[in-house]
Amino acid sequence: MNMKKILMGIALLASLGLASAQTKRSPQEVMARAEQQIYSKGDSEATFVSTLLDAKGKEQGRYQGKIFLQGENFRLEYGDIIAVFSGKTLTHHDDLEETLTISTPTNEELLQVNPFHFLRARGKGFSVRDLGAAGTVQTFAYTPQGKSNIKLVTIAYNHTTGLPTSIVVLSKDNSRVQIALGSFRNASKPFAKSFFSLTSKDFPKSEVVDLR
Repeated sequence: MNMKKILMGIALLASLGLASAQTKRSPQEVMARAEQQIYSKGDSEATFVSTLLDAKGKEQGRYQGKIFLQGENFRLEYGDIIAVFSGKTLTHHDDLEETLTISTPTNEELLQVNPFHFLRARGKGFSVRDLGAAGTVQTFAYTPQGKSNIKLVTIAYNHTTGLPTSIVVLSKDNSRVQIALGSFRNASKPFAKSFFSLTSKDFPKSEVVDLR
């Protein structure tokens, strides 16, 4: 599937029927609106396509997945990976390697795992630059204000829905993760707390790696 086909999936967001005036907003207003759309109406879920590129722009992998959100908590499912974050703990299971890894991630690590975390934090610790608008999409570039392994975060927002359509995280080694966001919807009922938990009992054959 080429990038044009992926970007066509962005059109699915229009089905949400969220109206807005086609006026140019400040970076703070755009991010605040996106965060409110995602988090203010209860639990939610979204689909995405994540593409990993090395420093030369060569594709290293592409994954389709889903992310489930409940306040600060999230559950991420893609390929052989299930990752959950609850409280301050990130737990992820790799079915291929048969490992269950437990860690206490930094905000930067959370950003690389969950692209919506950046919106939840309202871009704290980053300066922002407006890259302009094309049609209904407005794009901003966010640069870390302090020491970071992240070089740049670029987010494109859809004016009609208020939601992000794509997120690109560029690392200092010039490798990048490109995330094309597809459908988004609010959950019909709250997710159970156990949905954001993984334990060794769930994967009795997997090795537990505790990095806390």
